[in-house]
This record gives sequence, structure tokens and C-alpha cells, in this order.
Amino acid sequence: MVGCSRAQDGTIEYQIKLTGELSTNPLSPDEDPANPRYGTLVAPGVNAQAHQHLFCARLDFSVDDPAGGKALTVSEVWPQPLLSIRLPGV
Repeated sequence: MVGCSRAQDGTIEYQIKLTGELSTNPLSPDEDPANPRYGTLVAPGVNAQAHQHLFCARLDFSVDDPAGGKALTVSEVWPQPLLSIRLPGV
């Protein structure tokens, strides 16, 4: 399950949650029934295979820009130097 939330400050947060359903398959003929190579034994002869999921998102920020991005404003932000004095209690 995939969820997305957008905040007033422009931050975007994605959440990806698992459903808890196993992807199972019978053991291969050459696999050790007590110790499968690519998963966890969940029943005699049944392997819950180890696998991964890859997620990708394309963000198009010119949704409300009728000029197609030509009115894009780029802002550069530079850090300010730290104070050279120590404030009491900080």
C-alpha cells in the first residue's frame, strides 16, 4: 500500500506499507527441505521466497504552470556562518 501526503511548507512524505501476504512457491527439486536457499519454509515443501520491491516516483512540479516551466524561479540558499561566541545556556 502506497500513500503520499503534501504539507503547506512544500514537503512531500511517502509511506509504503506491507500487506503481510506471503509470496509462496514449492521448493525446487534440488533444494534442502529443511533449509531453503531463497526464502523461509512455511509448510512442508512450501517456500516463502525472499524478494524485494523497488519504487520510483516522477514528480512534475509544473502542474499549475501554463507556461510549461518557463516561469520557474530558482532560489539559491546559502548557510550563514555560525556565531563565534557561545551564548549562556546554549
